[in-house]
Amino acid sequence: MKKSAIINSSPNVYEIILSWIPVADQYGPQSFCAGAIDTIQLQSNQWCITFLVGFDSPDIIRPAMVQGLPVAYCLMSNRRAATYIELFQRLKHEAEVLGMQFKPINIVSDFETALIPAVRQEFSEAIHTGCLFHFMQTVHRKIMGLGLHDDYTRCPEIREQCKQLIALSLMPIHEVERQYKRLRDIASASLDDLFIYFHRQWINGNVSLTMWNFHELDHRTNNISEGKII
Repeated sequence: MKKSAIINSSPNVYEIILSWIPVADQYGPQSFCAGAIDTIQLQSNQWCITFLVGFDSPDIIRPAMVQGLPVAYCLMSNRRAATYIELFQRLKHEAEVLGMQFKPINIVSDFETALIPAVRQEFSEAIHTGCLFHFMQTVHRKIMGLGLHDDYTRCPEIREQCKQLIALSLMPIHEVERQYKRLRDIASASLDDLFIYFHRQWINGNVSLTMWNFHELDHRTNNISEGKII
C-alpha cells in the first residue's frame, strides 16, 4: 500500500489525501476507480469535503466484504465546475505518480449542477448516475415547498400520485415519458405546479433522464460515501 498527501495544492483545492491505494503491479491499472462522489459543507470554515470510494472491486476486497475502498478526501474552497475539473485532473496526476490510472467506470453522485459537466469533461467514458435517495429527497422537498404538506398527509389520493411520480425513476427508461404523461393526465389539479416543476427539472431539464433512472442498477445511491464522512 502507498499513501500520498497534498497540502495546499492550489487556492481552490486545499488538501487532498490519497490513502490505502493498491500499487499497480499488485492489482493492475484498472482497479483504481471512483464509485461515488458526494459533498458536504463544513460549518467551521465553509470549505467543502469530497469523498470518493472504490466500489465492488473483487481484486481488492473479498466478495463477502464488498462495500467500498477509501480513495481520497478533498477539501475545496467552492463547488464550481472549474474547481471540480482541477480536482479530477490532480487525482489523475497522483494516480500516474503511483503507477495507476484514475479512470472510473461508474460514478454515483448527487445532482449538483457544477459537478455534472466536470465529470462529463474529465471522465467522458464513465457512466455517471445520480443517487436515488437524493432524487427522492429533492422531489419530496419540492412537494413540501409548493405548500402541499396538508394535502400530502391527509389525502391518500394526492400522496399516491406523488409517490407514483417519484417511482418513475425505477421504471424501464423507455417507459418513463409515456408514464409521466399518463400520470399528468389523471393527476389532481392541486398538483399542477408539481408536474410543471418535474417536467422542467427532470423530463426536459439539465439533468438527463439516464442520470435519474435507476431501473436494474446495482448501486442506486451514494450512501456508502456519505457513511464514511465523519
